[in-house]
Amino acid sequence: MNSSPSPQETHTTPPLSGRLKLLCSVILLTVAVDFLTFGINLGIGVTLLCGLIWFILRLNRPARTIDWKDLLLYGLMAISAIQTAIELSFSNWLVLFLLTIYASGHFLHRQIAPYWRRALEGLFGLLNVYLVFFNLKRGLREAKHSSQSSTFKDSLKQGKRWFVITLPASIITIAFLFLFSSGNALMGDEIKNTLTNLAQWIIDYQFPSFLRITFWICIAFLLLSLLSRSPLSLDLARIEKHLPGGWAAPTDLAARIWSTRILLIAVNVIFFAANSLDVFYLWMETKLPDEINFSEYVHQGVYNLIACVALAAGVLLIVFQQNKQITNTRGQKFLANLWIAQNFLLISSVLLRLHLYIDTYHLSLLRLYVAFFLILVVVGFVLLAIKINQQRNFSWLINSNLLAVFLLFFVVQLINDRAFVARYNYEQALQSDKGNIILDVDYLASLGPPAWPVLQWVAEDVPQFGNTANLAKNELLNTSYDEQYRLRNSDWRSWQYRRWIASNSLPNTIELVIGSNE
Repeated sequence: MNSSPSPQETHTTPPLSGRLKLLCSVILLTVAVDFLTFGINLGIGVTLLCGLIWFILRLNRPARTIDWKDLLLYGLMAISAIQTAIELSFSNWLVLFLLTIYASGHFLHRQIAPYWRRALEGLFGLLNVYLVFFNLKRGLREAKHSSQSSTFKDSLKQGKRWFVITLPASIITIAFLFLFSSGNALMGDEIKNTLTNLAQWIIDYQFPSFLRITFWICIAFLLLSLLSRSPLSLDLARIEKHLPGGWAAPTDLAARIWSTRILLIAVNVIFFAANSLDVFYLWMETKLPDEINFSEYVHQGVYNLIACVALAAGVLLIVFQQNKQITNTRGQKFLANLWIAQNFLLISSVLLRLHLYIDTYHLSLLRLYVAFFLILVVVGFVLLAIKINQQRNFSWLINSNLLAVFLLFFVVQLINDRAFVARYNYEQALQSDKGNIILDVDYLASLGPPAWPVLQWVAEDVPQFGNTANLAKNELLNTSYDEQYRLRNSDWRSWQYRRWIASNSLPNTIELVIGSNE
């Protein structure tokens, strides 16, 4: 890390003005979270909320100049926040979460080295919620100390002073308002209406439900932890010292060298056998034995093979964290690179299996995400190969892999993946024979607004799709009813661009009913 926190920084409490600013920020954000998210369909309101949270995060940070890392972070935040107004998705939520916890560490903990350490600091900040609940004794002791401090007493004295200053003006203002309410009919009417509306609001006010109060409390504690410095951050220096930088030299060096060599030879032989079978039966399209089912061979083995690839990466990482006298021995890196190359061949076979299964059945979001994951695995092996051959440290590998994961989810959040899946399946169905069309209308409907245009194409093409077109019409009819109900019970906070476009493309309910009867 760049530098560890100074003793003064770790033991002093922030001034009262800083704590008041923090408290006001938490109250403001809690009100904003309640207004923009509670009990409504989420949409563009999340965009405004993210911008407000990030602005207040920076507002509560220690003063410092803006550098290129800040500008890059602002750009990523702006793109992700805008994406929430286009379409909310799991990848979008994950990116927002990662950016927020990183921003917490980046803005509030400048003394911590960048990248994964600051992201870890953001997570530690959220864990401070549990410290609040399970360490109340310490909190009460700090509150008592703060109330007895000279700073608190001076602030209390200033508050009393301002009360005395504003008291005469308050009394005179109330007196004049009372006189004007009787002497000026227009002004009196306005004052009367204001007081009447206020009294009516008090009479009609409904006390929030237990669920809403619990929501406020949970959000307030989370925001308090996010915006304040966590005491857990003091452990980051100790955590970094315990990161595996390499193992000590073993007492029997020759035995460890041969143990590593035999391990690498054994796994290379196993992977060579598995890859040879794939080349023969999968790539060369040789007929499978009668006792082997195509679906079992192509589909059910995908996840086990992915587990093999992930285990291989873990084994390689552990093996090359050993002492350099072991890993730099002749032949060790060659065997490791050979195993990495065989993993690439295995991954390509998994992708081919996935492609064959999609051609036989249909594409789904899960299968698309499996393909994305395999791309990420390939990147991970490339980074692992760089670490092994260039002898990079463990921290570099963590930063590189976390960056790769973040970039994948950042890109995926911008892709209209549901529309892609729906259109791909539609195109595949068009290429099929009329009597052999495989198109899961229920699955298309489950993809939501991005798939509505595809449902319309299917519903309008009765000659090609037959009974499937009628099923699509029924789905559109139900969707149109549901969407009209949702629009009547939503406002601008729920607006999303892709849903808005899809909703405008839905045919009129009456047209659908007529079309279904024809």
